[in-house]
Amino acid sequence: MKYARRLADEIRAKIKHGTFSMADYFPDYRDAGRPSTVRTVAEYIDLWLASGANLSPSTRNGYRKAARG
Repeated sequence: MKYARRLADEIRAKIKHGTFSMADYFPDYRDAGRPSTVRTVAEYIDLWLASGANLSPSTRNGYRKAARG
């Protein structure tokens, strides 16, 4: 359990600093060698809103404002 916690902490730190590589830790994962796209929560919200989510205009604007600030 200690090893797993330490490894998880190490991976989280690398993700936080933008140095994590799937291939280093999960070489058999099917997309391990493919470069990943790092997106912010705001970008995911924009993608979701652009996908045609059935929301009222005021709700949509509220989500956009919340994502930015």
